[in-house]
Amino acid sequence: AERIYRRLYNQKLFVSYLRYPTVQNPTLRISLSYFHDKDDIDTLFKAMIDTMKEVKYV
Repeated sequence: AERIYRRLYNQKLFVSYLRYPTVQNPTLRISLSYFHDKDDIDTLFKAMIDTMKEVKYV
């Protein structure tokens, strides 16, 4: 989760990274708001898919 978080952060995509002791297993939290449009969400999902493939998460 941390490697994915750092790569997304470097792409100016901000997600929350939660780790022990806040949660048992490292976790990413995505928060969307009314101000995010379809292009923002598409950009995030594409970056997540590409990043997860790069770090061999999937």
